[in-house]
Amino acid sequence: MEQRGCWTVGPGDVLLIPAGEPHRFLQADALEAWCLGLCVPCFAAEAGATFLDPFDRVRAGASPVFHIPEDRRTFVETLFRELHQASLPPRSSEPLAVQRSLLTLLLHEISFAPPPGPPPCPRAAESSPTASASSSATASVP
Repeated sequence: MEQRGCWTVGPGDVLLIPAGEPHRFLQADALEAWCLGLCVPCFAAEAGATFLDPFDRVRAGASPVFHIPEDRRTFVETLFRELHQASLPPRSSEPLAVQRSLLTLLLHEISFAPPPGPPPCPRAAESSPTASASSSATASVP
């Protein structure tokens, strides 16, 4: 993955992409990943800035990759699955508070996950990265 450097993302990793941040996959062999886009200003208005700190740190130049400890991965996977289910009909009519609660728990887990060291691979120059319209979190699972 390229985003302000080249990052190897593996099982248990979460990649944060702030809105407008250029990024691209360089190689994705047998990739299983979940993506989640969110409106950070909408969420921040009710949740406060605490859980959005990881996005702010990434925007300021910190690593966009967070490694979820193995003993927390099942819980994070469950949060992604529940958030997905809550957004599908007929459950999409559930109160927005349910989705925000799940998102808060997910961002809480990410905020405590340790980031890796510096980018492990050199920048590639093959094609232009794309920019996202909303902030997102991508989780790679085993």
